[in-house]
Amino acid sequence: MTPNLLQDILIKELDALFAGYKLKDKDDNLVPINIYPQSLPAKGISQQIPFIVVKLQGGEDSSVESPNTCKILFMIAVHDKEDSYQGHKDVLSIIDKIYHHFFTKVIFDDKYQIVRPFEWDIPDEDTYPYYYGSIESNWEYPKVTPIPENFL
Repeated sequence: MTPNLLQDILIKELDALFAGYKLKDKDDNLVPINIYPQSLPAKGISQQIPFIVVKLQGGEDSSVESPNTCKILFMIAVHDKEDSYQGHKDVLSIIDKIYHHFFTKVIFDDKYQIVRPFEWDIPDEDTYPYYYGSIESNWEYPKVTPIPENFL
């Protein structure tokens, strides 16, 4: 029950959630959203768009009584070269779809639970024709249970 396994589970969830969902790539072809663990592959960023990166940010074991926690960042990028400059709407649709799925299901693999706060962001910078967004999510998962010395 590690954050590494949670990352794998979330990638599978996103693959299923966005199956059949297509957005334009840099050449205006409708393509599926690429979903990656931790970082983009070595080939250039423009060849990966549209994408979601599922990035482990850190975790904490704050006390004996409380569950372990970890933060997962979802980095989102889309391409839209329409002169209406509305690509942020695709990013917001992705954020909304993830939010509704996670808080409808709440518990994943019977171990990992999404908890609040759930934060999302759309940067202010003009990055046309690329549009970006992010989600910072918080997760709880069970602790390792110590085995008493006299148990063995």
